[in-house]
Amino acid sequence: MNKKSEKFLSLKDILQVENDQRILDVRCTQTGIPLWTMIRVPFIRMIMSDMLYGTPLNGYGAIGSKFNAATSLSKALLHNIRFGKDSKKADILLMSHGLGNQLKDGLWFNRLGDHFALAHSNQTLLVEDFFKWQWPFPRHNQNILLHAPTQAFAAFAGKISSGRKHREQAHHLVSIIQDNARQLLGWELGAKRFDWLVTSLARKSAAIPWLYAHYQRLLTQVHPKILIKEEACYGPSSVLIRAARDLGIHTAEYQHGSVSAGHDAYNFADLICKDDEYRKTLPDYFLSYGRWWGGQINAPIKKVDIGNPHRTARLEEYCDYQQQERIDILILGDGIETDLYIRLAQQLADTVDERFQVVFRPHPIEKNAVLERFPEGRIDKIRIDLNSDIYQSFFSAHAVVSELSTGLFEAVGLVGNIFIWDTAKARFCYPQHPFSTFSDSNDLVSQLSGRAQKYIKAVQESDIWQPDWRKNYDGFLAGLGIHAN
Repeated sequence: MNKKSEKFLSLKDILQVENDQRILDVRCTQTGIPLWTMIRVPFIRMIMSDMLYGTPLNGYGAIGSKFNAATSLSKALLHNIRFGKDSKKADILLMSHGLGNQLKDGLWFNRLGDHFALAHSNQTLLVEDFFKWQWPFPRHNQNILLHAPTQAFAAFAGKISSGRKHREQAHHLVSIIQDNARQLLGWELGAKRFDWLVTSLARKSAAIPWLYAHYQRLLTQVHPKILIKEEACYGPSSVLIRAARDLGIHTAEYQHGSVSAGHDAYNFADLICKDDEYRKTLPDYFLSYGRWWGGQINAPIKKVDIGNPHRTARLEEYCDYQQQERIDILILGDGIETDLYIRLAQQLADTVDERFQVVFRPHPIEKNAVLERFPEGRIDKIRIDLNSDIYQSFFSAHAVVSELSTGLFEAVGLVGNIFIWDTAKARFCYPQHPFSTFSDSNDLVSQLSGRAQKYIKAVQESDIWQPDWRKNYDGFLAGLGIHAN
């Protein structure tokens, strides 16, 4: 059904689909927010899924156990009501995803947001999304609200208030992007996905006025000087960012993982970058791990090199760690194509020198499923990495291997041999990178055995990981007039 181009597919090719003024002209009539923000990433990832992956990238809204969802949502409502009685003000409103939650000394700690939240705990309020409806208490950071009730009410408001005009507007926009993708890429959306996008967009667009008013009430109550949000460049954040910017509040996104010239959420077509209304849905600042990352993206925002708080904390914790013998070939899963990585690990285990141990580390979102399939923690000759912290695994690694994982970059300065799988996906996601490449398991074995020349581009560790994140973060806040109490 989809015509795959013989030439290398790049994100720039896909972004031409949105380089169309007609797309930007479809806006929420009450707020002016371009509706393309609501479905941009899902649409682009449908194209990527068909043309680059063997596994769908979109779950079409599945939420898992309805009982767990209802239970956690009810508890979240009660928590927010009790917490809200104090009506606390905060200079910094921080929003994070629960994917980063980890147990630490018996309490939950969000490795993505809590480092920032606890840096100025008396001035920061954290609003957190659920991850798989997991209840994230008790926890280290007590100053927290839960985002789920807002998300649930917005979904309900969109469902009951969407009408014929919303659906006609959604149908018009999806028709434009479908035609553009067909003409420019030879790619077909298909009737089922077309209907899903129209229904989804109609509901989301109907909810925008309610959501905008709700966020403005929250922001007025908290009265922050800055809103810092994970995934602020993603479309679902557009209403919140617009509400904050309309109130004159500074906005920023902290980097939470890998970004690159092939990352759809951080790179835009020329018309998008120049459109004033679209720019109002993007944050003012991107707080990056280091200057290499900011140089990869064209989002029309200011890049500020901060560093990676979680990486810094882990390295400080392991400063006296007794390094094990480095015999592991650590293969990092991507959370999507599990079997593809297991096959690579098996091929490698059958041919690599016996002095090495092949280890497969599942991505956090696939870890439980992998352990259910292989409860003994092994796949034939392959050991499944059960370390809760990837940095523990680095200390016994002779080499780190993956295709798209942020772990490749986290290993810089810690592991001597870092390899990226030279696939269409990797070339799409990382048109530029500093790592050695391999084409298949035989090529990798040859390089591990020293029979092939490895090539690593000259990139300073400090370019990827800006040192002294706390000083940099404090300096950024001070530049906005926010000083520690």
